[in-house]
Amino acid sequence: MMIFKRFRTWVFLIGLALLTFVFVACATGNKTASQAPEKITIAYQPGINYANLLIVKQQKILEKQFPKTQFQWQ
Repeated sequence: MMIFKRFRTWVFLIGLALLTFVFVACATGNKTASQAPEKITIAYQPGINYANLLIVKQQKILEKQFPKTQFQWQ
């Protein structure tokens, strides 16, 4: 019975530590994501694998989403 109590205590402490870590990570994660860089270089090659990038470039999706960022396509 003593082993079960120790095990239950450890599981509780590990769960509490994990929950605290997730809460702190979620609370501080949005601050860095909201800052957009000044300039981004995007390199692509011809081929079907880069079709999504070509569509994003033609429709200027990134320029609309981040108006203060300069995009350089290569």
